[in-house]
This record gives sequence, structure tokens and C-alpha cells, in this order.
Amino acid sequence: MKRIQANAAVALTVGSFFLTCAHQEEKRRVPEVVATQPPPSPAVCQTPFAIVPASPAQTECRLAGPDATAWTAVPVPGADGDRANPPRRFGSATEAFCVYEWRDSSSHPNADAFTRIGGTPDCPMVAMMAPASKSPELPKFVWEPLVKVFEKQARGLSPVDWKRLHAKYIAKPRIPVRVEVVDGKDRKRGKADGSVHGFAVRRVISSLLCDDPNSPDCQKRVQPNIAAPSANATSDDCPDGSDGADFVTFHKLYDALAGAIARFQPKREHLVINLSIGWDSVKTDENDQKILAIERLLQQASCMGAIVVAAAGNVTGTEGPLYPAAYEVRRAPGAKQCADLKLPPPKAGDSYSPLVHAVGAVDAMDQRMEIVRRWGQPRLSAYGMSVTAPGPKEMPYSPPLSGTSMSAAIVSGIAAAVWSARSELDASQVMALVYDGGVVLDGGEVSKRARTEFCVDQPFGPCREWAVHRAVLCGALARALPGERLACSAKPVEAAELPQLPKGTVPSDPANAPPPCRVTGCGKTVGPATVQIPVGAVPQPGVAGCPGCTLT
Repeated sequence: MKRIQANAAVALTVGSFFLTCAHQEEKRRVPEVVATQPPPSPAVCQTPFAIVPASPAQTECRLAGPDATAWTAVPVPGADGDRANPPRRFGSATEAFCVYEWRDSSSHPNADAFTRIGGTPDCPMVAMMAPASKSPELPKFVWEPLVKVFEKQARGLSPVDWKRLHAKYIAKPRIPVRVEVVDGKDRKRGKADGSVHGFAVRRVISSLLCDDPNSPDCQKRVQPNIAAPSANATSDDCPDGSDGADFVTFHKLYDALAGAIARFQPKREHLVINLSIGWDSVKTDENDQKILAIERLLQQASCMGAIVVAAAGNVTGTEGPLYPAAYEVRRAPGAKQCADLKLPPPKAGDSYSPLVHAVGAVDAMDQRMEIVRRWGQPRLSAYGMSVTAPGPKEMPYSPPLSGTSMSAAIVSGIAAAVWSARSELDASQVMALVYDGGVVLDGGEVSKRARTEFCVDQPFGPCREWAVHRAVLCGALARALPGERLACSAKPVEAAELPQLPKGTVPSDPANAPPPCRVTGCGKTVGPATVQIPVGAVPQPGVAGCPGCTLT
């Protein structure tokens, strides 16, 4: 994993939607100046937010000097996500920062404006997808088989066994287990109508932890912790056609992760943090103070006993896993590191214990998906092809999405279910059961399946001592509950289980086949039966293995 130091914005991916706003020149008009005066320097990116280091003695964020009136301090969010608190500083007692927002909503600050206050731009990191209410309407012959494939590949239990095990072990654990989902926009915590991506992630996790994902109890156990959008982009902000997309910046992501940790009560509950989100390591300076701040939060979560699951990442044109999944190469903090964070030492154990558990994606045939990043395959994978979970009452299915985001959601749900069944275990022991109970994939030289390409202490791999396992709930529970004698199948999905076109819809002459259909026309005009579909509300650059429509 090469590291290239850059002054550009951190580039973040959610699912497979990638965007960076680096090195863009401002396109707003600037006042005329005399010929001897140089023009204002353009900012690295168009953003209204500035990050300014705070001194240990500084308790509140207040600017001094002639530029103070041009900025307003951004307060730390309250418990419900609203920014109702006073503008106090972010971070720890010794390493803190303030966030300021440019007051003039009709313009963006230039580089000189940031320099004068000693700040750096908090550039847009990710563009979120459309609201879940705008998910594609799919015909039943598409979504119903996809839901069944998800239940087979992710849960692997018959409906009877699932209901029995859930009622006996998972529904009312001795120690409560919560999952915090750090993801896309939402109006308030608990609302279902967030981004397509965040909504789908929560439905996947809920379907593996709860017998009834729609129940109030399940909604309490799987909570969105929103990296709320910071601004609305225009074509001038990012010239890639993302007009009107909602952007997340570093401090918003920091808010969400810090909020999840702040609500964690280690003596009363267990916590799984899902990060189906990440930033490109090759386009990031790993010594950037903003990135180090996120790493410290992850260390804090680990010392407190939480499980952190992160998506290894989809293709973006670079190599290696995304951060924070790349932190799998780091060991979980030891006693000294936790003491430095003023936290109790972690439990001693001999289980595989990285700082973050990265998750890759395999398709329905248990083969490595094409959208998995080169040299970005961890030892743990999960089903990641057109993942479609049972939906809420108003919609029978969740938006089908492909990629490591969905795989990380599956692993998060499995880990939470296992921890509910075995409350006495620590984080590393739970993840050992998830890994050991997975389907072992053949990663030989001529195999199309996955090989582990990075692991603890080995950032460059291949990690030959660790075979890739596809996580499945049945296998993990079989390891956790040996007395149940569960019989879990390792057979991949067969072609007949995938969506099939209705009879008479495939042209007899392939040369006359119509072009692949779009979301709005699916089921009316269809492509040839050999077309593989990356299904989603926005283009997903992966393969699916399903014959039928191409949804774009």
C-alpha cells in the first residue's frame, strides 16, 4: 500500500460511489484589484469549513483578530445529533481542534482566508446517495430471489431454526448488544429515510440480528449515527455531474464516530461499530492530524472493548484497502496504549485481534468480486453481490447494492448476533467465532476465489497463513453454540436461485437483443440473459452474476 503525501482533500468512498474534490479552483467572481496586487489564492477545494488547532488552555472556540467576524464556530453536536451545544473544541484534552464555518453563504473562502486564521480546509470527503424513499421499484421476479439469496448466503439458517435460535439466545441477551452505523445522512437518529446506502446497511444488519427488523426493539439495537451532510454541492464544486449531492467532511465523520463512542457504556453493554465507509489511503497523508484523530478514536473504541468492522473498499483506481479498513494491519491497543488514553487495559487473549476488522466481498458463487480493490482483500469476506434484505412495511426489500459496504454490514450483523448469544466473550473472541465459522474459500494461484492480501503486521501480503473465509451466521452460531448441532451448508448459490427472466421476454435472436434496461423500465425491456447486473440506485461498478436487467 503506497503512501503518497497530498495536500488535497481526503477522498472517501461509500459503497462504490467515489468522489474527490481535490485541487479545484474557485469559480466565483472576485473583486477587481490593482495590477501590483496579486490575486487571492484559490482554496484547495470549495468548502465553508476550516479546521484550526486548539491550545490545551482553550476551552471554547473563538477567533481573534480582523478575520474573526468572517467565521462562526461550529458547535459539537448534542446527543441527538443536533448542534445545540456551545462552540467548544473537538478532540482530547491534549490534542484538540476547532471547526469554523464561513459566514458568507454566497461564496467560499480562498486559501488566504484559511491561512490568516491558521486553519486548513475541511474539504468534502464523500457524496452521499439519494434518500431511501427514492429507491428503485423493482419487479417481484428480481427482488424476491435476491432476498432469498441474501438470506442463504448471509444467514444460512432455515426460517424455523432462525426463529428458534433468535428466541432462545439472541432476542434477550444477558448483556445488551448495540450496533452503531456510521453512515449517510438522516434527519435525526432513528429515522429510516436516510441515504440509500445508510438505509440498506441498517436493514442488512437488522435482518441478521433481529427476527423482526421493524420492531422498536430492533431499531434501538441498530442505530444510525449519522455523518450528516455538510453542504450541498453544485457543478462548480465537483465537475462530475454530482449536482445537488450532499457532502460529508472530516469533522462530520469525526462527530459521528466520537458520538458512537461517547454513548458506549462498556460495563452495561457490548458495542459493534459499522464503518461501511472509508478514505483512499494512496491519496491521503497518513500523518495528517485529521487522520490521526480518527485513528485515536478507533483506538479508544478498541480499548473500551468495542468491535469495529470496516469495508475494505471497492475499486477507485488505486490499490490496497481503504482506511479505516487498512488499520487491520495494526494490532489492537495494548495495556500501555490504553493507559495513555486513560482507559483500562484490554482483556488478555490469544485471538486474532487487529485494531479494525476489514471485510471484503465475494459474489453468490463465492468468487472474489471484480469491484474488490487490488491488494485489498482481507482474511474475512461476506456476500456482497446485489445484497437485498427484507424491507420495512412500506417496501418489501432494501435497495440492492453491491460491494464491500454490504459485506461489512453482514459481518457487523453476524458479530452482534453471536455476541448476543455469548455475552461473556470479548471482542476478539467473538470475531474469532465469526471467522472460524465461515466458509473456507480456496485461494490457490489458479482459483478465481479470494486470497488474503493484508493482515495484522503484514500490510503487503499475501498472508498465506490466513485463508479467506466467507462469514455466515449459521457457521458462526454453530461455533458459538456447539450444543445446538447446527448443520450449515457451504454450497454456493446455483443459477436457478438467481433472478430469472419471465418466459417470452428474451429475444430468440441475440443480435436483435434490446439494450440493457434501466431502473424505470426493468421488466419491460430486457437485455440478453448473459448480462450480469450490478444492482443499485446509482451505478455500482461491480459484477453480480444474475442474468437479466442491468440497473443503472
